[in-house]
Amino acid sequence: MDLLTIAKKIADRVEAESLKQNVPVAVTVIDIHGNVILTHRMTGAPRVSLELAERKPTHPPSSACAPLTSSP
Repeated sequence: MDLLTIAKKIADRVEAESLKQNVPVAVTVIDIHGNVILTHRMTGAPRVSLELAERKPTHPPSSACAPLTSSP
């Protein structure tokens, strides 16, 4: 499975959870090097949330992060 397909699945999960909580969000999925794979802003999410979601981390993801291939 390619990274974009995995990133879309992650964004879909995040969007589904945010809809349950009635909180529109912006999602950015990055690879292990901090490169953006996918960015998505839900209708109603503040514009600044997209800017915050796109900021690259200054360090690699921690080991506490779930691997991209994990299932819910």
